[in-house]
Amino acid sequence: MAEDTEGVPEVNVDTVQELEKPRLVSLLFYDFANRTANGKFNLSGIFDRILVDLNKKRTRSFGLFTKTAETHKGIIRILILDPNGKLVVALDFGMDATEFPPDQKYHITQASGAIEFDTPIEGLYWFDVSYNGKSLGGTALQIEFATQEKRDGSNADSNA
Repeated sequence: MAEDTEGVPEVNVDTVQELEKPRLVSLLFYDFANRTANGKFNLSGIFDRILVDLNKKRTRSFGLFTKTAETHKGIIRILILDPNGKLVVALDFGMDATEFPPDQKYHITQASGAIEFDTPIEGLYWFDVSYNGKSLGGTALQIEFATQEKRDGSNADSNA
């Protein structure tokens, strides 16, 4: 019996080759995290928008979780760019030359930490993750100044 392939997309991905490339797996903003005894991260309060006090123009401290693959030797850098593309903060994470078991083909590096930074203007702030100088991708965080109208629905310096 012949398979019906009508409507099935053509696959043009070499997964073996893709799994060997350094890449960004996830980048998340969160309120709270802990790590279990066996190394699992528990994240809560994941968000993509934050309200900032109009007078302070600085975020409160929040968590940034980054997960990359095939980045176990070298430098992971996170650049935070304001809506105009101006550098706000550069964060560097040195990765040890971690020895992975020889039969483990998929090497994951995770980093989690608290950050806060100045937000002179509202808008989308871009978080770019690079490995040894090459961008792996990123995501945006919406910064909004808290007004009384916005405070009625949520607290300033808190996530929406």
